[in-house]
Amino acid sequence: MVRRGVLEVTLGGKVFQIKSGEVWLHAYAKERFILVREDAEWLSLGLDANFYENVDVLAPLAPAQWRPADRKSMESWLLQLVETETSNTWEGKLIYNGLTRAVLAWCWQERGGGLEQLVQENLSPWLHRVLENMRNNPAMSVHDHVANSGYSPAQFRRHFQRVLGCSPREYLVQLRLEHARNLLESTELPVGHVAAQSGFAFSEHFTRQFAQHYGTSPSRYRQLSKHSKI
Repeated sequence: MVRRGVLEVTLGGKVFQIKSGEVWLHAYAKERFILVREDAEWLSLGLDANFYENVDVLAPLAPAQWRPADRKSMESWLLQLVETETSNTWEGKLIYNGLTRAVLAWCWQERGGGLEQLVQENLSPWLHRVLENMRNNPAMSVHDHVANSGYSPAQFRRHFQRVLGCSPREYLVQLRLEHARNLLESTELPVGHVAAQSGFAFSEHFTRQFAQHYGTSPSRYRQLSKHSKI
């Protein structure tokens, strides 16, 4: 996003002129040349956004150049992202992860929507249903998802691994941890209830898995989450 002045960016033999108040989105490129005009100031941020670890959800939007409807909010988000990108604190990481999702959703909204259709078009119907069921019902076991898929356990595991690059169990654990994190941020449920609603049979196992993934205990994470919202 250009905050003031004008930038001329040469990318792939094409010249793009980005004026004050405009956003420019482009795919990663090893070589790009920037010519600064009129004492320009800008914010630049690199994002790697993959849905279900398989569908690149930014590439279909690029290249794109537009003037956002709410420039102040977007500029504020980008400033905070730049400031927290290399943060080593849990507060900073929490802010960065949340704002990254917000910016992704904002880009799609500004460009007319269509994110759900993109995901559906890039995944097999059966796999899309399985992933949605996993996300909506994290307590369901892999066995239950296999039974609903119409595939044998071996076929299910092989197809799942080929598309997503991880086993069904590994993916489900990630979703359960994400679900638990959301409950910690948005509710006052005891940690044991959070574990149960997220599909973990034993709270001790949940606490250990959560700490391994997020680097802190569920209780401490909840405290940090509340602190970052103040």
